[in-house]
Amino acid sequence: MKNQIIKLTCIDMSVDGQGICKHEGLVIFVKGMILHETANVKIISHKKNLAYGIIDELLEPSPYRIKSNCPVSYKCGGCDYRYIDYDYQLYLKKKSLIQTFRNFNLDVEVKDVLPSPKTEYYRNKTQIPVADSKFGFYRKYSNDIVEFDNCYIETELANEILNYLKPLIIKNKLDTCLRHIIIKHCMGTDEVMIAFIVSKFIDLIEYPYEPAELPDIFIPNISSDELKIFWNLDKDNYEYKFQSAYFYDNDWNSSGYPSSILWTLSFQKINRNDANKPSKEMLIHLTTNID
Repeated sequence: MKNQIIKLTCIDMSVDGQGICKHEGLVIFVKGMILHETANVKIISHKKNLAYGIIDELLEPSPYRIKSNCPVSYKCGGCDYRYIDYDYQLYLKKKSLIQTFRNFNLDVEVKDVLPSPKTEYYRNKTQIPVADSKFGFYRKYSNDIVEFDNCYIETELANEILNYLKPLIIKNKLDTCLRHIIIKHCMGTDEVMIAFIVSKFIDLIEYPYEPAELPDIFIPNISSDELKIFWNLDKDNYEYKFQSAYFYDNDWNSSGYPSSILWTLSFQKINRNDANKPSKEMLIHLTTNID
């Protein structure tokens, strides 16, 4: 059946936005197909009890089908309903919830879904996979990364941050050890947290014990006393490997801008003399003052 083209009508929709069709008793999931639509569908995968297909030719489109303003929405796994009218999306979500209760023999009254005041740039958390110098979302049911310049779901500030970070990461060849970038944007306070998920440890502590001048790690405004923490570590008996870091605003000036930032750095502390001893986590806290 694979690669065969079959005329199908969508009789239902799955929770992840796929059209559900039937052909000679076989259930076929079709990406991008809306309830009651008819299309010629190309089968791309056939298993014992089900199959997967894609629309080859849309014969009878739904009146609720709209044109997506995102150029990569069809292949990107970040959105499922981008091509469906918003009011009809709410209906489909209510329908899905009703069916879920029925599957468990629960008689529950489900009221209408409350519409969101924002249908774009509303998601306060985004997790961006990174691989082979590509930044984007996974293609549905795949580890292939679909790149984008502007995501209509994540906040506009998150888009700006990601577009700022991408060239910096590639320039410094950090994309080889990055797995994900997580951006959380609290729209109530406009605060942002950025986290980097790495695939391997990055050694940061490679300086001699008593350097003639303390080198800059982040910015020159970290106090020398705090930087001495790094140089006084017992590097003869322990190895220190960087694991993660995060920071947040600490103090604000009269203009509403941060005047200092607190950093928390996490290191894996490994005993050089006894490999059987479990490693420990070591946290280092730094404060940076902003001019």
